[in-house]
Amino acid sequence: MLRVRNTPSSQTVTFKGPVSTTSKLKHREEIECRIDSAETMIRILEEVGFKIGIEYSKYRTVFEGKGFNISLDETEAGNYLEVEGPSEEEITELGKKLGYSEQDFVRRTYAELIGKPHSLKETQHDE
Repeated sequence: MLRVRNTPSSQTVTFKGPVSTTSKLKHREEIECRIDSAETMIRILEEVGFKIGIEYSKYRTVFEGKGFNISLDETEAGNYLEVEGPSEEEITELGKKLGYSEQDFVRRTYAELIGKPHSLKETQHDE
């Protein structure tokens, strides 16, 4: 999947690999680079045969500390915490401290949660 992201602070294109089947968390390879223009990148991708699968907006509030990056995402599919950290074990332990069990972990993409095909374009509003 390719994602073109347009935020107030940057514009990027990201390759997102498949979600790992061996992890209890949603883990996948991501290769990302900054671009000058999201609209130009979308046009280039369309010219070589890609089509926009889904377009959505989300509001993201980011918290950082103790080796973790926690994002509160508000989307049309609902509100979600995305946690990045040093290891799966430490992420799972932090989840428990926050009152979540492994059954609460979501491995689906926002496109799947919204019920539409995978995305090419995403607009994000950072706080």
